[in-house]
This record gives sequence, C-alpha cells and structure tokens, in this order.
Amino acid sequence: MNNIDEIIGDHLFQLNLILWLAQPIGINIGLRAILAESSYSVYSISPSLALPIPMRERIREKSITAQDGCSPDIILKRKISDLFVLIECKKQSFGVESSTSEQARTMLLLEGQVLAEALALSSTSRVGSVVTYATKDDQKLLIKNTCDILMSEIKSAGFRSNDACCIGIKHDSENSIYINVDVDDSNRLNIIESGVIKVIEGQPDTDPRPLYFIPLDPSVEQNAYGKKTLEQRLLSEILSLIGRAKVPSKVVLTVEDLLSKATWGMYSLWADNNARKNLRRQMNSFLKNKVAPMLPHNFTQEQDTWVLNLEFSKDKESLLSFLLKTEGVEELSKDQLVLFDDSDKQQ
Repeated sequence: MNNIDEIIGDHLFQLNLILWLAQPIGINIGLRAILAESSYSVYSISPSLALPIPMRERIREKSITAQDGCSPDIILKRKISDLFVLIECKKQSFGVESSTSEQARTMLLLEGQVLAEALALSSTSRVGSVVTYATKDDQKLLIKNTCDILMSEIKSAGFRSNDACCIGIKHDSENSIYINVDVDDSNRLNIIESGVIKVIEGQPDTDPRPLYFIPLDPSVEQNAYGKKTLEQRLLSEILSLIGRAKVPSKVVLTVEDLLSKATWGMYSLWADNNARKNLRRQMNSFLKNKVAPMLPHNFTQEQDTWVLNLEFSKDKESLLSFLLKTEGVEELSKDQLVLFDDSDKQQ
C-alpha cells in the first residue's frame, strides 16, 4: 500500500484532484466536486502567460525578482462571472528568497486586466483573478505567509497584486481525502463551504487516488503509476479500435486522438506545447516499440499517424491476443473501474 502522506504531496495527485473537483459529476461516486458545485470549470491546463513588456521593464526598475512569464498548473473559470483562478500545486512550502518565489511574484502580478491580456481576451473584458496554491495541509500556512510578504512587496512597489489563497489537502485513517479552506479564502474564491471538506470517500487499505485525467505529465518527475495508467488506457483504446475493425480494412491510429481519449478530453485543454510535444513523442515511441512489433509488416507511420493494414482475420486475432497479454500494464481496481464507468455516463 502506498504511503498516503506521499500521495497527497505528489504533484500529479494534486493536479488531478483539482481537475476532479471541477467536474460536473452530479451522482454519488464517492467524490464531491466542490469546485464544480461552486460554479467552476477547467479553463486551461499549464498555459503560458507572459507579462506585458512595458510591465517587465518597470518590474526591473523596481528591482522586483519575477519571471517574464509563467505557466500555472491549472486555470479555473467561474461560470457566472469573469473570475479566473490560477492554481499551482506544490509538495512543500517555499520562502521569499527561493527560486519558486519568482514564479509566485509573476502569478501575483497577473492581476485583472494583465491576466486578460495574457489570455488574449477582448480589450473590453473586465476580469477578476486570484492565485491559489494546492498543497499538503501542513504546508498551507507557510505558503500563505510567504505570499502575504510577496503581495506587500508588489504593492509597495506600486503594482496591483492578486490575492493569494491556499487549499490544504489532508487525509484520515480510513484514507478519505479532505481539502481545508479558510473562511477568508473561501469568500475570495466564492466556494460554497469553508473549513475541512471531505472530497473523496476512502476505505482502509485502498488506494485513495481517483482515476487520473492526466496520468503522465512530462514537465514533472515521472512515476511508474502514471506511466502504467497511461499505457493501459492507450492499449484499451487501441484494442477497441482493432476489435471493431472489419477484415480487410485499415485502422488509423492518430496520436492526438489517442491522447485525447486517454486523458478524457483534458489533452485539448493542455496549453503547454512542450508537454504536448513530449507526450506525442512518448506516444509514438510506445506505438513503435510495444505495438507495431507485434505485426511489423502491417504497420506504417506517417508522422503522428499510424496505419494498421488488416488483410486477414488471423492477423487481427493474433494482434488482439498479443495486446491482451502485454505485460507491465496496471490492472485498475474494482473501485476505480466503477468510478470511471459512472463518470463516463455523465459526459
């Protein structure tokens, strides 16, 4: 059994938890989408946001240590207003003098109309913005204190600053997952509740991780769980496509389409072009090294598209048999499969 403290501090877990909390689930699957209940939805994943050039020059004149731009993990948008929330997931806190504080200053400076310009919104748009950190609950206060110092620094230099909120993540002895949101932060974010809120109903000796929308993020340290999960989904989709194919026929495997299905549509919201390119490269490597060798003379590649030529029924049967026996692909638990089936019905 994985250490729950390690799991709630893992970047991919935090990222996927926030994505789940913003999904319009509507049925009881043991997960409460508190952010969706508060009218939030996912606007973008890891977008590249640049500060305006004149602002960068002013920042340097004021000796503020910030980046020219940043890529928050997630941007949420509140449906009934033009409020955007820039969310960054962190395993642990950081200090004012750390390199992480440069990113924090940049996100704080992306306030209101500055953010609207970075998002290429209409010049007439009037948006609100808040920076929020998702972290282990015991790191929440430390991050909040650092952000308060950075906000004062920015305002003292004559700039406007976003408010900074924190969402703490914790667990209990039965592996249930909670978020902890202070009253003030709940009011800033317009979350319908404050305090400690149970968001995943756990069970003893079970893995509390929900099915990941994004099982593998090339921008962070990789882990076997995410890689296996992504491979399983890709194999499942390929099995489905081949299983439905008539003989003779050609089965077209498009890398972007497979990645979109493997992330349940989140790939299309992923604005980090380098991460997308890296994922496509890994996907091509997966097809080349684990799928195509099963019938090497039947596969042809055209950039990010693979074509499988099925001429005989025996080829189809042989390939399906090989795929089903592929080793190293994680079996999802019964609880996870139920969660997937139920959520899929809502889409």
